Amino acid sequence: MNNFAKIRFFFIIPFICVGLFSCDPNEKLPPETILEYMGVLHLVDDITGELVDIVVEVSFQNGKGNLGFLGRDTTDNLFIHVFDRVSLTDTVYAPMQDLDPTAPEDVVISFAIPNLKLKGQKSTKGVLKIGFYSNFNFMQHEHSSKYGIVRFEIYMLDQDSVPSNTVTTPDIHIR
Repeated sequence: MNNFAKIRFFFIIPFICVGLFSCDPNEKLPPETILEYMGVLHLVDDITGELVDIVVEVSFQNGKGNLGFLGRDTTDNLFIHVFDRVSLTDTVYAPMQDLDPTAPEDVVISFAIPNLKLKGQKSTKGVLKIGFYSNFNFMQHEHSSKYGIVRFEIYMLDQDSVPSNTVTTPDIHIR
């Protein structure tokens, strides 16, 4: 991993925490990856009252257990599109492009998550907790709307590059 990739991994991408549930070995999950939006947390500084973090929680399940990169492969496999609300009277959103210079043209945030399969399990399910620090570039973006309201579209690829469903969050206030 080159120095830029290391910097990107530790400082530019959002913080990700993965909680895995123990899967019942007899539980049958569908082979495709299924994501479900669970909620959002706004973490506020107790003293200043300023927004510190936004944590989006998304559950995942995959019956083949093939989520996350293997070995030395660090190909991006989790993708987040950020949409900025441009009107308070209409629910109109505009994509926030060009915020991650390493992402494909139509993706705002992308990064690699490690193998999520626990030893001895055939399927995988758990919760992704995706944290966006208040100084993350889209939250401070000079072209973001004056309303400070965004939505995320989130999807991931399995190890066979098969995309999951896409989940869309409700409006999230970033200011």
